[in-house]
Amino acid sequence: MIISIKDISDSGWHLEFELDTSSINKRVNFDTRSSILDYFFKIPPKANLNINLQGETVFINGEVISSFISPCSRCLKEIETKLLTKITLTLKPKKNSNSKKHQNEEIEDLNLSYYTGVEINLGEIVEEELILNLPQVLTCKKESLKECKKRSEEMKSYFTSKNKDEIADERLAILKTLKVD
Repeated sequence: MIISIKDISDSGWHLEFELDTSSINKRVNFDTRSSILDYFFKIPPKANLNINLQGETVFINGEVISSFISPCSRCLKEIETKLLTKITLTLKPKKNSNSKKHQNEEIEDLNLSYYTGVEINLGEIVEEELILNLPQVLTCKKESLKECKKRSEEMKSYFTSKNKDEIADERLAILKTLKVD
């Protein structure tokens, strides 16, 4: 969703929109040839934002509600996870300045970014914030922890068994290429 800065009124602007799942799924899954996806968004994430303008500075506050499917880090079972991402971002016009003040501003504030031109692509900003908030490690919930540990042990015993030609799960096939001393 692209907005023009001149369209932001003095009282601000409230926007609600959905992200494109195909775009975000491409960005979070590096190898699309694999049947294993690191993260898969089936339902479009929903953004709820307030945009305010003071001079040339744009303030974006709000949240993104989403859910995604990702494999458990222990047993590879697919887990659906809900994610609420808070967004607080200040956008300033990019100046062609290498002044110390400009550089220090950038270092000190992670919620500060810059824009060029008269339009801002909110879809890209929200998508980036969502990706930055994805958990790196997911495991099964406490209710299924016993089952998860059992599957994890089964996978472990499979890789220590003598029958190395048999692949129990295609997602683990890449591990056959590793050499064990």
